[in-house]
Amino acid sequence: MSDTASDSKIHESYDHFLQVALATYYEKGGKGRRVNFLALLLASGETWKVAWQRVKGVSLTGKVVTGVASAVAVRMLLRYALAGPIGIVLTAASMASLVSLYIRNQDAIAAKVKGYREMIKDYEVRYEKVRGDWVDRKIDADQRDLMMDGLLQRFLAEIEERG
Repeated sequence: MSDTASDSKIHESYDHFLQVALATYYEKGGKGRRVNFLALLLASGETWKVAWQRVKGVSLTGKVVTGVASAVAVRMLLRYALAGPIGIVLTAASMASLVSLYIRNQDAIAAKVKGYREMIKDYEVRYEKVRGDWVDRKIDADQRDLMMDGLLQRFLAEIEERG
């Protein structure tokens, strides 16, 4: 994705902002920090909540069932995520390895997801403030673009700090 396409996409919605942030993080080193990347993916998607509710509803017990259900949940999340720019980045082989990675590192990933969720909610408030100022014509498009770019860079920097 070109920088111009990324720049215009972050203004469409917070979901698009997150998609661009995730793709940028992955391209600039996130693939080397796969546990962090997967935790960030899980924290950013509503699909994970839906999938987890299905996992919790399973009446069978045991680690095998939990592992299989978790793998299915991760696959559902990845299918959702692949609809965005991450689909360009991830291949079928890397999807399978992320499912495996999740199963091996569930505890570490779960610990990181909570912090990332809080961070994502905080940035959504900041994003909506900038977008609201632009909609209310308190700032012009150039100022919005500059502020959104700065917000994206701060978001990426905070991911690095937490990683």
